[in-house]
Amino acid sequence: LLLFHDASKVRVADIRLDAGLVARLLLVGLPLTIGAGWLGAKLLFPELGVGLTLLLAAALAPTDAGLGAPTVLNPVVPERIRRLLNVESGLNDGLATPIVLIAIAIAAADAGVEGPEVDRVLLSILIGVGEGIAVGWLGALLISVSRTREWSTESSRGLALAALPIVA
Repeated sequence: LLLFHDASKVRVADIRLDAGLVARLLLVGLPLTIGAGWLGAKLLFPELGVGLTLLLAAALAPTDAGLGAPTVLNPVVPERIRRLLNVESGLNDGLATPIVLIAIAIAAADAGVEGPEVDRVLLSILIGVGEGIAVGWLGALLISVSRTREWSTESSRGLALAALPIVA
């Protein structure tokens, strides 16, 4: 919820200004970091299977918003860099979560643990992404309408925003 809240505080207009950099951080940098982490884990722990090394890499790759707070809050750091770091740290956990879930499914299958097959996990993730997009879009629409028609206060809209990830 804290990461969702941090990411939701970033203005969409700010993301649009830096869309290329945000895309590079999240769609290039994060996968490369996970890949490098997986390779490092395979080299350091060759006895671990693909699932466990991928789990290790995906769990360690996202930057921690708490650790980056001194940089994000430091006024000496240019505002654009602080904004990019805030967006990246707020969104990268959500992007790494499906990889973590897939890694757990692979590790469980490698260990012979009964559980859902990897293809069922992938289908569940795709359904979850679709549901998340639908709930987020509908929630944003409803919050916007409530603001426009003055049906809500700023604090109640904040509460509604905090409830969206729970509903999703």
